[in-house]
Amino acid sequence: MKKIKNLIKNQRGQGMLEYVLILAVVVAIGLMFRKQITSAIEGVTGKVSSDIQSFGQ
Repeated sequence: MKKIKNLIKNQRGQGMLEYVLILAVVVAIGLMFRKQITSAIEGVTGKVSSDIQSFGQ
């Protein structure tokens, strides 16, 4: 517990804690919208694939 208090008081520890919290928020948002992100990426790759195939013909 004392190490945690010292880490919070330390400026370097505070900066690191902020980075960890930002990373945790980004990961949580990514997990919450995983299906939407996956379908959007699949849609884009499908369109690019069909455009490439039609370009070659």
